[in-house]
Amino acid sequence: MNLLVVEPDEIQAEIHQLSLSDIFTVDIANSFAQAKSMLEQKSYLIVVSEWEIGGEVAACLVPEKSDPDTITTPAVVVVSHIKDEEVMVDAYKQGAAYYFTKPYNVVPLHETLVAIQSQSETLKRLKLSNEQTELASRQAVNQAALYSMGMGLLSHLNEAEDVSDIARITLSALKERGIYACLEFRHQNRPLYFDNRAEGCDETTVKVFTTLRKQGPVFCFGERVMFNAEHVSLLVKQVASAELVSQSLLIDLGTKLLPALNMCFLAWMQEHALKESNHDIVQMKNHLHDAFLSSRAGSLALSEAVASKVFENPSFSELKPNLRKDLVEIVQQELKTSNTEDAFINLESLAAGIIGRMETRLRAFSIHPRDFGHTEIDDELSGLEYF
Repeated sequence: MNLLVVEPDEIQAEIHQLSLSDIFTVDIANSFAQAKSMLEQKSYLIVVSEWEIGGEVAACLVPEKSDPDTITTPAVVVVSHIKDEEVMVDAYKQGAAYYFTKPYNVVPLHETLVAIQSQSETLKRLKLSNEQTELASRQAVNQAALYSMGMGLLSHLNEAEDVSDIARITLSALKERGIYACLEFRHQNRPLYFDNRAEGCDETTVKVFTTLRKQGPVFCFGERVMFNAEHVSLLVKQVASAELVSQSLLIDLGTKLLPALNMCFLAWMQEHALKESNHDIVQMKNHLHDAFLSSRAGSLALSEAVASKVFENPSFSELKPNLRKDLVEIVQQELKTSNTEDAFINLESLAAGIIGRMETRLRAFSIHPRDFGHTEIDDELSGLEYF
């Protein structure tokens, strides 16, 4: 501990230094001006000073106290030849911690200085303990808030209708807790990138995803963390308060969140695949229906053409009218009994049955009611915003 002696008498100053150097690191000043300069350059726990030097009193060395609940340093201990009681009272009023008169007993002075030192160390430990307790409390509250946010996030993910919704819900929730991140979704070898900031995805960020997506479930580099799942990666770029959101807490949250994000994305991909398949089967059914109508029209036209040829062709003129009529009816009956029309009807019925089952499955699969009519299905990947 540093101690400053302010004493114009060189002999008395040397006595102070010799008696106190075993306990403190002692520096000497012979005036208040020199003492003030030394206090600005170095931190001292205690100042042992004569009360009056050159018309100025030691109160000028007492630090201003902005907070009444705090202990200020240095503590000014007066050792003076002035024995006037009014001066002593005035010294205490102006901030002196103790007042000794010369000649003084060395033992009480030493005990007082050691007590000040011990009190200062105790107060420092208490302050540190209070700060640690306060920090632990804030961390516990923040941890509870983070896990609560995680539970709410999982609930809101059920409301997501597409990939951009999944990203928006996730990144917004993280940002509210001071966690700035970006997401990569991998769909048919086509990565989709999302960020909650507006500057867009730079080449460096893409390269980070490309390099680290295969480095295991968790990869820490500096203050950043990459979380990886089968189809999703989450890159935590910055945390607003590393004191409140420690890396261990962040890892614990991320390892629980990524599997849920991956499952949510898989569910979306499955629904998207079902919708595309439903659309394709609807198109196939429409083509079958058109082909059936075309085949029926062709059969009718052929039947009419055969009848016309039989009645108009000179080769059949020798036949009696009733024989020609029977011949036409036989040909028409053969055309009607062809199994081509039945095959079209069976295929169309099969397609209609598949469509009905898929639409039922899609409605059960979807959280929100949606229109699965026979309309053109929009591409879910169009219009996505990338960072």
